[in-house]
Amino acid sequence: MALPITGKISLGDIRDEFGGSNPVRLSDYYKGGGLVPDIFNNESVPTSGTIKISDFYGASAVTTETLSVSPLSNSVTSNATTYIVQVSSNTSWTFSSNVSWLPNNVSPRSGNDNVTINVASNNSSSGRNGVITFTTVNDGITATHQVTQSAPTIVYNTYTVSFSSNLSLACSGSFNTTVYSTASSFSSSSQLFIDNQGITPVSGGYYSNGFEALFVDSSGNVVSNSICRIRR
Repeated sequence: MALPITGKISLGDIRDEFGGSNPVRLSDYYKGGGLVPDIFNNESVPTSGTIKISDFYGASAVTTETLSVSPLSNSVTSNATTYIVQVSSNTSWTFSSNVSWLPNNVSPRSGNDNVTINVASNNSSSGRNGVITFTTVNDGITATHQVTQSAPTIVYNTYTVSFSSNLSLACSGSFNTTVYSTASSFSSSSQLFIDNQGITPVSGGYYSNGFEALFVDSSGNVVSNSICRIRR
């Protein structure tokens, strides 16, 4: 067990914790010198020079590294978000993630600490998972925290568009049609046009002679799988 972190410590207490012989000499208890291990709990114990009893508050002969994280996992929305993971350890540690949208840390930290987890926004069409691995510097003990991020909720805006004689040869007649788009404005330079069932996506956008759109009828059914190029 570790020595107390406050109050009185005697030379006998130090001997009982780390071993050694009588008479007790503090010079026998430099960190890394054979009796006192070089671990985080003993960071106040010098390796040479002046040494005093108060350097041994919280010192320990136990060399086993400990590491744990809380919570073990978290589920977040598709939006960028930030939260805290608590790390408990008696030594130095680092962390790294297996995906680009979660943070990495190459500079070691020590002991108990809070880690801010910055999760980037998910702009893909599906949910995703990532793992942050915490690792002790000396013994390589690991603890993991898993992040599950949901897919974004896509909102389709509905537009009624009138076409007439400006249609290209791919289309004919004069008619109104309903267009479903993720764009906030039908006239934006790059849009995704789709039917109201969320299928048959087509990339649409302005071209030198117009823009492309996927046509659907008033009920939201796809009129044709072909794309009509609308002239300006």
